[in-house]
Amino acid sequence: MRADLAQSYGQHRLPRYTSYPTSPHLSASVRELDYQAWLKSLGGQKSASIYVQVPFCRSMCWYFGCHTSVTKRDEPTAIYAAGLRTEAYLVAEAFGQLIPDDFPIEVQREELKNKRGEPVASAETEELAGEIAERLNEQAKIVGRLRKPAWPSL
Repeated sequence: MRADLAQSYGQHRLPRYTSYPTSPHLSASVRELDYQAWLKSLGGQKSASIYVQVPFCRSMCWYFGCHTSVTKRDEPTAIYAAGLRTEAYLVAEAFGQLIPDDFPIEVQREELKNKRGEPVASAETEELAGEIAERLNEQAKIVGRLRKPAWPSL
């Protein structure tokens, strides 16, 4: 870690992870049309990242610091994955334009392994990630060129 970068933050308390829209914006009062408007407001000339938190683990590790449930059964994950596939389809339809990241799952897995010390992806999560990417690519008009995200060098 770069000492100058760490010092530049000083006493600032930065969030560990923030989703946008933030949690207070998500409630039963948010309608489908609101959600679609948020997605469409990104416009065709901007890019967006998609982060998916799968809230199930085989054992508690506290790595992500997000809500998670420990389960030994596959059923909760399968139900969640089915809903996630549906959501990916709806987002791709509403979004209309996406710039996919050409970033192989093997590279992502190795990056996480280096940060955590062990692989975090399983065959099931790799398959789900592939299905989501495929669904987004099928349903969306692909614009621009494929690109790799820049990893911060801390």
